[in-house]
Amino acid sequence: MGKVIYAEAFSESERAIPRLADLDSNRLPYAERLLDHMALYPSLDDDDNEAVFVAAAIRAAEANLATAREAAEHISELRAGPAYCYLAFHGLDDVAQFVKVGMTRHPERRLYEMATGNPLDCLWVFTCRVPCVRMAYRIEQSLLRHLEAHKRRGEWITLGSIDAEAAASLAMSMGDLAKSIEPEAEGFTLLGYTDGR
Repeated sequence: MGKVIYAEAFSESERAIPRLADLDSNRLPYAERLLDHMALYPSLDDDDNEAVFVAAAIRAAEANLATAREAAEHISELRAGPAYCYLAFHGLDDVAQFVKVGMTRHPERRLYEMATGNPLDCLWVFTCRVPCVRMAYRIEQSLLRHLEAHKRRGEWITLGSIDAEAAASLAMSMGDLAKSIEPEAEGFTLLGYTDGR
């Protein structure tokens, strides 16, 4: 007489086996790429090894990546907090020739990154705080459209040669424009910044 296999026991043991199909949309592509990489090695010859590799890929995906929901919540948190538009004036010997218009959550960090590979000194930085990234993006795009005639490349604007007083005046007028676009914008204020190089 053969052994009887109960459906309940079978389905319980099936649930204990890790399956790629159980991964969400954020983790699944990672695990699949990892399996493709593992398949290049000759040790993946029989079905037993394949199950071990699948389980390893699933564990790696779960350990290294957030679920799609967790990732979406994190992105939502980033967008919900305050953000800044900035005007970073670059030049030499206290005379600016260019201004970089941008947006960031962390002005000091962003400006330090810009200093890398830039032969000009960052002379003055003015920031405009807004409640969220969406507003900062809207202001940034409007400022770039307003300065379109002076655009050099990307978000870099050619100024000619201006001093600190002219830079502050430009920042004040850009602050008025920012407030007209988003009434919650605080206007541009001078950020105490030293060139990060």
